[in-house]
Amino acid sequence: MQVFSLEKRCKGRPLGRKWGGLGGFQRVTEAECQQACLATPNCNFAVRKIDNGKCSAFLTCDKFHKGKIGQWKTWSKAEV
Repeated sequence: MQVFSLEKRCKGRPLGRKWGGLGGFQRVTEAECQQACLATPNCNFAVRKIDNGKCSAFLTCDKFHKGKIGQWKTWSKAEV
């Protein structure tokens, strides 16, 4: 996966509408977050919150959330 943003997250709700779903709602490492996205067919973007390590899946990421910049790291499955 490629880094898509070092400080922002995708706008909207993650797949499944629950935050942290890619990591079983537990703290995960950056590598675990990326691997979980790679193993999930509809996950095109993995978003990890830096302070709690929760990882969420997004199908699209054409806009960024405007708040809390610097608290997220986002990866993309495909080249953007």
